[in-house]
Amino acid sequence: GTQGKGMAAHLTLEDAESVLREAADVVRVSPIVNAYVVMKNGNVNNQVEVSGVAPTYEGIRNRKLAEGRYFNDDEVVQSARVVVIGWKTAEKLFPTTDPVGKVVKVHLRFLYAGSFSVVACIEPSAPFR
Repeated sequence: GTQGKGMAAHLTLEDAESVLREAADVVRVSPIVNAYVVMKNGNVNNQVEVSGVAPTYEGIRNRKLAEGRYFNDDEVVQSARVVVIGWKTAEKLFPTTDPVGKVVKVHLRFLYAGSFSVVACIEPSAPFR
């Protein structure tokens, strides 16, 4: 359809897969879903914007990790509760300890979404949404 000023185009996963198949210069695609959540570690809260992405997002955005690893296809298939956090979130929630391997509790709009294991922390010089 026609997009007006200030309107965002919404593509389906099927659209992205079609672009990947049909456009010779496209080598990776990743869906992205954004939401604001509250992450908690004990009594410390941090409101952050999170992005649900595919493992291919790593190669698209080329974000450097300070530590840890990106999640993988198996974890996506298994709906594993893993998270890559930004360095500001790491500093706020884990000021005196390495966040990798720790667990954060996530709340979405006053609902408890679950506990997620931190698998990586993004470098300070690389903003991550």
